[in-house]
Amino acid sequence: MRHLLVLALLGTSIACAPGNIGDVERTDAGGLVGPRVDGGRTVPPGTDGGPAPIDDDASTPDDTDGGTPLDPDGGGPVVPPADRGATVPWDEYEAEAGRTNATVLEDRREVGTVEAESSGRRAVRLDDPGDYVELTAARRANSIVVRYSIPDAPGGGGIDSTINVYVNGTLRHRLPVTSRYAWFYDLNSWLNGGPNHPTDDPARGTPFHFYDESRALIGDIPAGATVRIQMDADNAADYYVIDLVDLELAPDPLPRPDGFLSIVDDCGATPNDATDDGNAIQTCLDRGRAESRGVWIPAGTFETSYAPARDMGFFTDRNTIRGAGMWHSTIHGSGARFYCAGNDCVFSDFALFGDTRVRDGQKRSNGFNGSAGTGSRLDRIWIEHVEVGYWVGLDSPPNGPTNGLVISDCRIRNTYADGVNFCNGTSNSEVVNTHLRYTGDDSLAVWAYTAPGAVATNNVFHRNTAQLPWRANCFAIYGGADNRIEDNVCTDTLTFPGIQVGGPYPQHAFGGTTRVARNTLLRAGGVSFGQEHGALKLFSFQVDLNQIVVEDIDIEDPSYFGLDLQSWGADASRIAQASMSRVTISSPARHGIHVRGDARGRLSLSEVVVRDASAGGLLHEGPAGQFTIERGTGNEGW
Repeated sequence: MRHLLVLALLGTSIACAPGNIGDVERTDAGGLVGPRVDGGRTVPPGTDGGPAPIDDDASTPDDTDGGTPLDPDGGGPVVPPADRGATVPWDEYEAEAGRTNATVLEDRREVGTVEAESSGRRAVRLDDPGDYVELTAARRANSIVVRYSIPDAPGGGGIDSTINVYVNGTLRHRLPVTSRYAWFYDLNSWLNGGPNHPTDDPARGTPFHFYDESRALIGDIPAGATVRIQMDADNAADYYVIDLVDLELAPDPLPRPDGFLSIVDDCGATPNDATDDGNAIQTCLDRGRAESRGVWIPAGTFETSYAPARDMGFFTDRNTIRGAGMWHSTIHGSGARFYCAGNDCVFSDFALFGDTRVRDGQKRSNGFNGSAGTGSRLDRIWIEHVEVGYWVGLDSPPNGPTNGLVISDCRIRNTYADGVNFCNGTSNSEVVNTHLRYTGDDSLAVWAYTAPGAVATNNVFHRNTAQLPWRANCFAIYGGADNRIEDNVCTDTLTFPGIQVGGPYPQHAFGGTTRVARNTLLRAGGVSFGQEHGALKLFSFQVDLNQIVVEDIDIEDPSYFGLDLQSWGADASRIAQASMSRVTISSPARHGIHVRGDARGRLSLSEVVVRDASAGGLLHEGPAGQFTIERGTGNEGW
C-alpha cells in the first residue's frame, strides 16, 4: 500500500529569466507528494461545486519526464517506511515542485511568514493575471483540494474570491476561495503567553495563520492530464499563494441503508438552500433513538445554525448517523456539531464543516463533544472550520468516561484548536489511519487531566499523518497509563515539537509504559513561549516521567534540535525512567540533542545517531549530576 509521504518530484529542466529568480518555468510532472491506493482502503467522497464537462479530447502532455522523488533540498529521498502514516486515496502535489511562471517562495521557518506555514516550507505566489501552477495527474481523478492563502480585508474579516482550474488547457472550474477563516494578528503576544484566543484585528499588526483549503468535484481528470491553477482577470484577489493540490478519484454516492430514516424524506430537511435544517436533523435523531433506526444524510449540503440548550450540538445517544460519503453529504454552518451524551454514538461517511472563525474556548464550537461512553466510533468523517475536531470527554454526562472509542479513516483540517483530544479519563480508545492538517493545537493528544475520576489509560494513535499544526504538537501524551504513539508521520510543525511527552498542564502521573515507536518527524520543532523546541521532547511537569520508552524514530531536518529534554523549574519533577533506542537525527539546525539547564533525572540512549548537526551533536546545559545520560551501545555523532 502507498502512504502519504513527504516527497517532491523535482524536474530536470529549469529556465530562469535573468535577474528574476521567481520567473521559473518548470517542466516536470509536478510535485507529487503522496500516491493513493487504487483498490486499497477507500474513503467515500463528493462536494460542493458539482461535476464539470469532461474534456474528451484531452491529450497526455508531452513535456512530462516523470521526475525523481527527492527531498525538498535535492539531497536524496526522504521516504518514511511504508507502514508509517495514513493510507490515503488522494495524490498530493507540492506547488513549488510543479511547472510555474510565478514566484517560488523558498524555505523559511520564521513564525509569522507564509513560507513557515507552507508544506515543505515552500509555496508559489501568483501575483498577476496569467500566473499559474501546473501539475500532471499521476492517476485518474475527479476531485480537487487546493491549499491557498489570499489577502485579508483591510479591516479584517476576510474576503471571498475565486481561482480558476484548467484541465488540459480548458477551463474546468472556478474554485471558490475565502480568507474569512484565516488571518490572525498580534503574533508575539499570542506566542509568548498572551490570550489563548488570537485577535483578528489587523490594527494589532504581525499577522499569522494565513491558509485555508477549498474542495470541489470537477469531473473526470484522466491520468496524465495537465491540471493548472491559474490567476485570471476574473479572479479578484490581489494575489494567491498556492501551497499544495490534492487530486482524488471520488466514489459515487453511497445508497440509503435499509430501514434508515432520511433527514429529507422523513424529517423535512432541504439540501442545497439557505433553509436551516437543524431542527429536522435533531427530529430525525430523536425518532431514530426512539424507533431503534439509523439516520441517513443524503447527498447535498445542509445548513444549520442549530443552538440547543448549552450549545453543545445535536444530541445523540444510541444513534447511528450515516451519509452518502464525505464528498457528497455535508452538514455546514455554525450549528454543525454533535454531542454524544450516551453510548453507541456511531457516525460515518459525511462531512462536518463548521463556521468557526476564531478560537475562544467558550462556545464549545467543536465538531464533536461529550463523552463517547461505550460502543462509539467515527469512520470516514471530514471535519473543518471548528474549534476542535473531537474533544472527547468534554462535559462528561452520567454515562461516565469514554471507553473504546474508535476514530478511523477521517480527515480533520483547518481547526482552531486540537484535532482530537482524549481527555477526562478516556481509555482503551484509538485514532487510526486519519489525516490531520493545519490544526490549531495538538493534532492528536491524550490529556490525563487531574479531575477526579478515571485516568486516561491504554489509548493509541497509530498510522496517522499530521501536517502543519499551526500551534502545538503533532502528537502528545500528558500523563496517564500505557498510552502509545505508534507508526505515524508528522510534518512541518510551526511552534512546538512533533511529539511531546509530558508538558506544562495539570496531569495524572505516568503509569505503566508510555511508548513512542516507529514514527517519522519531518521539519518538526518551532518557537513559542520564548523557547526553540526540538522535534521530540520529554518535559516533566508536576509529575515524574516514568517508564517512557522511545524507539525506532526518524527525525529529518528539525528546525532547531532533534531531542529536547526539560523539567519544569518550579517543581521537583524528573525524567525519572526513560529510554530511547534506534533514533536517527539528520540535519538539525542547532544540536542533535539538547539537555536544558533545568532538566532533571536520567535517560538511557542506545543506537541514537546524529548526522550533520550544524552546532554539534549534544548540548548539555545543566550542572553536573542534575541530568545523566546513560550511554548504551551503537550511539554516533554526539
